[in-house]
Order: sequence, then C-alpha cells, then structure tokens
Amino acid sequence: MAYTLIHFVLTLLSVLVLILDILSIWEVIQSKGRSNLSKALWVLLIFFFPYVGLFLYLIFSDRRNHSPLESPCLP
Repeated sequence: MAYTLIHFVLTLLSVLVLILDILSIWEVIQSKGRSNLSKALWVLLIFFFPYVGLFLYLIFSDRRNHSPLESPCLP
C-alpha cells in the first residue's frame, strides 16, 4: 500500500517537473534580449538536468528583464 502511494506521488512530481521544464524551455526560446549562446546554455541545462536546471533557471535567470512580452496587457 505504501509503495503505491509513494510511487504515485513521485510520478505526479515527475510529471509536474516535466511540464515546468517544457514551459521554461519555451520561455527561454521566446525571450527577448538574450544572446543565442545564453539561450542554448539555459536550454541544455534544463534539458540534461531537469530538477537542478529548472531550479537554477527559476532562481538565477533574471526572467523579468527577458520577458517575451513588451508590456503587460493589464487595463
């Protein structure tokens, strides 16, 4: 019983990380103001080290300055 619950939780965590990795890679590719080398390094880091790469990207990527949107669409 406990094995199946642990397996289920780990599967959900893995799927969540996979979705966040895909979204992060998409955000890197669409970002403005980054060099192609910087984009390639972020994508490779996230792709080859999904957990660590995602964590490092969310902490150190300076996402606000490289947003793909020019201005927010708030009224």
